[in-house]
Amino acid sequence: FNPSLWSSLFLSLDIPDSKLRKPLGWKIYRHLERAGNMPLTIFLQLSSAYNEHISHTVELLRLIHARGATWKPVALYVDAPIISRVALGVDELQSLEEFHVGGTVALAAANSTLSSLKRLELEGLGSSYTMHWLGVAPNLQELSFLNIPPTYVPVLGDRRLPDANCFPLLRTLRIT
Repeated sequence: FNPSLWSSLFLSLDIPDSKLRKPLGWKIYRHLERAGNMPLTIFLQLSSAYNEHISHTVELLRLIHARGATWKPVALYVDAPIISRVALGVDELQSLEEFHVGGTVALAAANSTLSSLKRLELEGLGSSYTMHWLGVAPNLQELSFLNIPPTYVPVLGDRRLPDANCFPLLRTLRIT
């Protein structure tokens, strides 16, 4: 078989079913194994019904997260109670080129950079973790902040945030 045929994983799950938990986990595992070391395109959308099944959801996220070293474009649409339990290490994501996250994901930077990241979409501004992404992505070309509440007031004076001059390649900035 050809590993490139398995290099994309698109999951949109509506209703958690305990009977399907193990078969779904097995299918995801086999899919990722067949992809080998191919760069992965991942789209994961979980309905809010998964908020009540945290252990099942975290198990799915662990399967996908274990392959972080091969992520290319990744989109995670997962509600805050779940995604806030996920922390991504920069060193594990050196192939990541595009990232969209609906929610806030902690980032373990440890003085590293994510030079491969070209496109970043951050949905909502749920916590300070959101802005940490900017400090590790010097080669961003497109940056989007989506669904920002109209009453949002940024925290000023955070010295950990990058200077605007840190993005010499930025050509698109979108705030909606």
